[in-house]
Amino acid sequence: MPLEETFDDSLAYANFLIGHIRTAKSVDAIGVACDELSHYYRALGICELLVDCDVDAFFHFLIHGALTRKYYLARCLKENGLDQPERRANLLDPFFEAVAANQLGLAGEIASMSATVCLEDFEHPSDFEYARVAHALIAPGDAGREDLRRALTVYEEVLEGRPDVRLDVCAALAHGDPKGFAEAFPLLIEDHERQMDALQDSIRSNDSTYAPNCFVFVEGLALLRIADRAGLSTLREYSRCPGLARISSYQLFVPSSFPNLPLGA
Repeated sequence: MPLEETFDDSLAYANFLIGHIRTAKSVDAIGVACDELSHYYRALGICELLVDCDVDAFFHFLIHGALTRKYYLARCLKENGLDQPERRANLLDPFFEAVAANQLGLAGEIASMSATVCLEDFEHPSDFEYARVAHALIAPGDAGREDLRRALTVYEEVLEGRPDVRLDVCAALAHGDPKGFAEAFPLLIEDHERQMDALQDSIRSNDSTYAPNCFVFVEGLALLRIADRAGLSTLREYSRCPGLARISSYQLFVPSSFPNLPLGA
């Protein structure tokens, strides 16, 4: 399917999800829809980037996706929905969307409102610990560095010696190790590509976000943003992580869609 058609299909389904979320009476009824909406906002942004090279629209859609996550987490706190499964930490895509868009304040808000214990019925402990490390990678100051040290230690313990390229990437970022990052990051991209290939037959035909996510790896863009912030030397272009999607300056974000939250609110 051409990406222009993918955009139209994704926009139609995003509007359907928005309608559902707006009419739902409690946070219990919107967790899955909010998570899906963040995915569809990301797909719309990737389509804008690839079809029209519209960097502003790409970043703005990523921000809308991250704000949708913030909206959901805030409602969980307000309505005492702390046990909601969609509040689990390993739903990291909106966090990475905020980081990739260079909105670290928004990413920090998402991290601070996410579950701080592993919901083992819904997430694997290693995925939870990866989320904790990712959150700590953007935390400021000495406290953030100490949180990162502890999170990396627990993550490694949970893995029990099993290889995990995510740990290798995060350790390189935490220790400011350019050689380690240069070796591990391309392997992370290869792992993402294998995962997308494995999903092809099962979801390609009924999920219009599949193709955009094959072309652009937003988690990778976010980790590159963190690497740049840490002063590590990176390539301009990586597979699935185009240089056009890594610029730091773009048009000021103005809310134009659900959840209509301004940045910093």
